[in-house]
Amino acid sequence: MTTTRITLGGIVFEAFEVPEQIEFGGRQRMAIHDLPGGGRVIDVLGPIDSDLVFSGIFSGSGAGTRARSLDAMRAAGQPQPLSWEGNSYVVILADAVFSYAKPWWIPYQLRCVVQTNFRTAAAGTSVIGDLATAAAVIGGTVLLAGAEQAVSSPTALTFGTAGYSTALAALSAAGDGVSGAMTTAGATLEGVDLTLGSDGTGATVTASQATAGSLAALAWGGAYLGRSFNSLTNLGS
Repeated sequence: MTTTRITLGGIVFEAFEVPEQIEFGGRQRMAIHDLPGGGRVIDVLGPIDSDLVFSGIFSGSGAGTRARSLDAMRAAGQPQPLSWEGNSYVVILADAVFSYAKPWWIPYQLRCVVQTNFRTAAAGTSVIGDLATAAAVIGGTVLLAGAEQAVSSPTALTFGTAGYSTALAALSAAGDGVSGAMTTAGATLEGVDLTLGSDGTGATVTASQATAGSLAALAWGGAYLGRSFNSLTNLGS
């Protein structure tokens, strides 16, 4: 990892400061119920990120100053951005340990507690936000009611859970429903005689204009729905 750019707060790690590796990942929170006579029920409660742990060496004439800056960050306990190679977090620097060897050679070890993981947070925001936009554009239809309910489940945005599978299936079903409604609206328009006054009142034209507007809304809302589905799918990639 020696060529990777890593930043914590306003500090950009350079040369020997860049860690050889960063430990990251996490675990899935679960409530495990062992049943009488055998068997087990497991409730999946969602992911939690492990602390981010890494180490390196401050070197050169500014080693002491940079070490003290990190120690001050640890003492302040304020959320700080941490990023490297496509990974982006908000963390709190929980532990900062320095081994003073010489003024120009100070090994360090840091432990950061994750407050926000932007990879999962951004995807989840996109799923919910795009679905809400789709519902607003399509306008009060029941087509998306099942999807909105499924995505509101506590584990809907947690890959591998029953809630996630249900939400994915509900979004797919909603997409099929929107496609079917678009097909019906399109067929209705194709079969209409739009000659002004063909029904003696002009109501046919008015109704057809409304159908055309619904078709446009379905197409627009369907695009947001599709992006919501893709964002949810990407949570598992």
